Amino acid sequence: PIAPTRAEVARLLTATRSPFWRVFFITAYATGLRRMEVANLRSEHIDSASGLVRVENGKGGKRRQVMLEPDLLTTLRDHWRLHDLRGAWLCPSPRSGGSSSLDAATHAFRRVALTAGLSRYSLHNLRHAFATHLLEDGVDLRTLQTLLGHSRIDTTARYLNIRTDQ
Repeated sequence: PIAPTRAEVARLLTATRSPFWRVFFITAYATGLRRMEVANLRSEHIDSASGLVRVENGKGGKRRQVMLEPDLLTTLRDHWRLHDLRGAWLCPSPRSGGSSSLDAATHAFRRVALTAGLSRYSLHNLRHAFATHLLEDGVDLRTLQTLLGHSRIDTTARYLNIRTDQ
């Protein structure tokens, strides 16, 4: 996997003009969630008291919890107010009111990456950046495995070969 550096992630987020998609991308990066997991986030999955986000239906139908950074919580609350969200979805589709379209998220990210001059990255690379940056910050491999929802430690170990800080 390839991972954007912290500076490249900042460039991608700065290039995101849509407040809606900026929150979507920030959530993906700050939690390491896959696009389908961000699209399926509901307000009841956010546990501000414990600082956790529950992933109810991750890849393979798995459930897990990931950390909820205070800055992300503030961003999500502002997003909720800005868009006057009344349903359960954190990133509802403007058309249906249900969960966001995965294709729409992919296309929005592709446009942002082109604008930022980082077209080699896809939305999934934010997940790689999350994992890589945590490892660089000293998070152990087993904790990262749990956060990413990997069944096998060797899947997570692939991130040991990526360094964006050097």
